[in-house]
Amino acid sequence: MNLLDGIILTVVAMVVVFIVLGALWGVIELVHRFSAEPEILTKEMEVAPAVERDEQREKVAVLAALVMTYEAQPAKKFEVVDVKRVNRGGTADEKV
Repeated sequence: MNLLDGIILTVVAMVVVFIVLGALWGVIELVHRFSAEPEILTKEMEVAPAVERDEQREKVAVLAALVMTYEAQPAKKFEVVDVKRVNRGGTADEKV
């Protein structure tokens, strides 16, 4: 086996790898196109009384909710439509 055989083998192997990667990419795109629409995170819930809004805390809360929801269902896509403060097991006046 000389140097030319090694180069040919390398090129053929690289072409095979890229063809397989392209096929996997195509399959992923097809699954993405035929998958369900993103779920909406907001549901009809009891809204807590109005409390001073803190934009930074809202962003952190939305990101935390997205992470928790994604961990429960990693194959789905989610879209944040609305942000509402929900009272769960405490008073809305309590500071966190």
